[in-house]
Amino acid sequence: MQTLQDCEVTLSQFREGTYKVLVPDDVRELIKKFHDSFVESMSDDLHTTAVLDVLMEPLKTINGTLKKFKGKKQQQALIVSLLALEKEVKEVLTQLKDIALKRAGLTEEELSKKIEERTLARKNKQYEASDSIRKELTAIGIALMDEPGGTIWRPCEPSDE
Repeated sequence: MQTLQDCEVTLSQFREGTYKVLVPDDVRELIKKFHDSFVESMSDDLHTTAVLDVLMEPLKTINGTLKKFKGKKQQQALIVSLLALEKEVKEVLTQLKDIALKRAGLTEEELSKKIEERTLARKNKQYEASDSIRKELTAIGIALMDEPGGTIWRPCEPSDE
């Protein structure tokens, strides 16, 4: 049985590219299919919703793999599969965010400033100003989500408002 420390070594080896276990063929095919769908959707007028729909299949595979992980001795192959999926999903999400910022005509810093302005408006109970910033960003394809740790953003389809 692998220990937590063994898993951590495996994770770091995978991320450094020194781990020698191959990603299983079915997972490689899923990653290729996901990547190809991402490229196709982004070529079709930045069709963000299609990318998010295609993202569901790798996430289902990750979830299914985690269920298999319990009590199995084939942990290394499962870890490698999960890491390969994680790497592709993170890469696609980063590209999607970069494309959304470019489409919106904003830099990461400018968006952070807008989020800070909105947070301050909410803190000062200036809800009209807060809602206005959210609508402005949604109109250009940036959705804001308020979470316990603060406001985060994700790409969305630009609204017609």
